[in-house]
Amino acid sequence: MNTARYDKTSRRYTFIAVLGITALALLMLMNIASALTQESKIWINAGNELIGNSNYKEAIKAYDKAIEIDPQDSDAWTYKGLALYKLNKPKEAIKAYDKVIEINPQDSQAWNIKGVLLKKLSKYDEAINAYDKALKINPQYSVAWTNKGLALEKLGKYDEAIMAYNKALEIDPQDSIALKGKEILSNTGQPASQSTGQPVSQSTGQPVSQSTGQPASQIIGQPVSQSTGLPAYYNPVWDFNVMNPVWGDGYK
Repeated sequence: MNTARYDKTSRRYTFIAVLGITALALLMLMNIASALTQESKIWINAGNELIGNSNYKEAIKAYDKAIEIDPQDSDAWTYKGLALYKLNKPKEAIKAYDKVIEINPQDSQAWNIKGVLLKKLSKYDEAINAYDKALKINPQYSVAWTNKGLALEKLGKYDEAIMAYNKALEIDPQDSIALKGKEILSNTGQPASQSTGQPVSQSTGQPVSQSTGQPASQIIGQPVSQSTGLPAYYNPVWDFNVMNPVWGDGYK
C-alpha cells in the first residue's frame, strides 16, 4: 500500500469535509440572520401601525423590540425618533437619530431630521450645521435647503435665508414653504417684527412692507401674532409618511 498516496487522499477528503461543514454553518447563520431580520421588520411594521393610530408609547415598545433583535436596524431607530418627537421628547428623539447617523453617517435624511429637532430646541446654529451635513451628502435635498432658510431666519440672517430658499426653489419650484418664506422676506425685507425697525402702520400698529406700504398681514393674507410679530401661521410642522419618511419644517 502506498502510504504517501493514502495520506494525500485522506487529507484531500478531510479538507473537502471541512469546507462542507463550514459552508453548512454559514448557510445556517445566514438563515438565522434572515429570520431575525424578518422578525425585526414585523415589529417595525407593528410600530408603524401603532404610530398611524397615534399610539406613540406602544409604538416605541414595538420599535424597541425590533432594536433588541437588530440594534443596527436604522429604520427602527428612525421611526422610534418620530414617535419620541410626537410625544414631545425632542432630546430623546435626537439620541435616536444620532444612532441612525452612527449606523450610516451618509444618511442625509437623518441629518435633516436632527436639524429640525435642534431647531425645535432653539439651537439654530447646531440645526444649520446638521442641515449643512445633509446638504454635503445630497446637495439636491430641497427640504434641507428650506429648513436651513427657516433656521437662518431665526438668527436674523435674512439675506442668507433668501439664498437658501432660492436654492430650494431651484430644485423644487413647487416648494410652498420656501415660496412663502421667500415671499415674506422679499416683501418686508425681514419677518414682520416691530423690534427690527420695520415700519409700522400708524392706523393699525402692525408692521408694513417698505415696497407696498401695506401691513405685512395683508400681503401674505395672514394675521400677525401680537406676541411675536411673526405671521400667525409661522409654526414648525412635520411632513411625514411612515412608509416613505420625508421630514420638513415650515410655515403652516
